[in-house]
Amino acid sequence: MKFKMSKQSKKHGRMVSYVYRLVYRLNPSFERYEKLVEGGHVLRPHYAYALVSTAKEAVKLGYRKISILEFGCAGGSGLVDLEYIGNQISEVLKIEFEIYGFDAGTGLPQSNDYRDCLYMWSAGEYSMDRVKLEKYLNTTRLIIGDTKDTVPEFIKEKAHAPIGVVFIDVDYYTSTKSCLNIFNYSDNNYLPRVFVYLDDTLLTSESTGELLAVNEYNEYNEYNKNISVDTLLAEKMSLKWRNWIYLGKKFYHWHNFNHKEYSTPIIGNDKELKL
Repeated sequence: MKFKMSKQSKKHGRMVSYVYRLVYRLNPSFERYEKLVEGGHVLRPHYAYALVSTAKEAVKLGYRKISILEFGCAGGSGLVDLEYIGNQISEVLKIEFEIYGFDAGTGLPQSNDYRDCLYMWSAGEYSMDRVKLEKYLNTTRLIIGDTKDTVPEFIKEKAHAPIGVVFIDVDYYTSTKSCLNIFNYSDNNYLPRVFVYLDDTLLTSESTGELLAVNEYNEYNEYNKNISVDTLLAEKMSLKWRNWIYLGKKFYHWHNFNHKEYSTPIIGNDKELKL
């Protein structure tokens, strides 16, 4: 199989980063790839950081395969890049990725709910050309339909690897709320901490959009589960690449406090990261 970067990512690449990637290919390793990501030298670095950090933790906990979910795929460039990034990580780390793309296929639905931030989005935006997209994908499974229906069906299948990363880019509060139902099932379906990326929090509020959906989820699951922003991560990462000060504020983690491996140490012990 040939894994390629999406045309969208290539368009926004920097020449200096292209040179860094060429040098990296001369002597690839997980440690060097991680530094490449932290420096913002890979294409779609926020996706790459999510996969790198989660894969690192998963391997230390003994996992060899994890699932990556993207909600809101639109044209599908994110899925193309996820395949490419996942393949690069698998070349230097003992981990495999199952990628799933959830999308209605017809763009944003009609809404009259002010909590969906309708001043920024309109019904029908971000539609998918499924036939065209599937020509670019290798291993990704597309799951088309309303997430109110597809999420419960996906979990019931129990055929996927434990979930390690969830990207949410569905814009609306109502749609995000349906996506978060992905976290309401058996502990065996997840890593103890799942990386969550919220794409659309700019120009919203704690009472609208994705943030409202998260707040309501946390209120309902007050004692055993929680979705929290990675405090100070953006500031720390921005010391290596200035754009992390913005992208890093979209990084959250779903914490499952009841998971049997939640308190298993993951700091240090890097022997498992060597191929």
